[in-house]
Amino acid sequence: MMEATINQDTFARDHLPPEALWPQMTYPEGSVFDYPQRLNCAVELLDKMVDGGHADSPLIHTPDGVWTYAGFLGKVNRIAQVLVEDFGLVPGNRVLMRGPNTPMLAACHRQGRWHLCGHDAAAARARVELHRRESADPPGAVRCAVG
Repeated sequence: MMEATINQDTFARDHLPPEALWPQMTYPEGSVFDYPQRLNCAVELLDKMVDGGHADSPLIHTPDGVWTYAGFLGKVNRIAQVLVEDFGLVPGNRVLMRGPNTPMLAACHRQGRWHLCGHDAAAARARVELHRRESADPPGAVRCAVG
């Protein structure tokens, strides 16, 4: 039996195969795979590292410089804020991401929160607004496609 979800858009969950076809994943208590029923990867990998004193530690090295845990978390939170406040996304909405393998795309992906990609915010906003005006988001539709 599945746990309750906070997702308001449950299309993906509603279209899973029957539970009898799911893999059996039972692990001994205390093993490295003994996860809680709910796990927010962004909290575990970013928030807890920042809160644990690693805010200024390097997370991503690029030819252009270093992204710290705190800087990366700040970027993730700003992306999430734009998606929620400006674009109206709710938990469970799907966002199609397309872009080069960059720290920005990683920031977009590192979300137990939301997803967005692309470096050109104005173009992304225009595409999202066009999508919003052209369709009424049928069930299962990608809510936001940018890239």
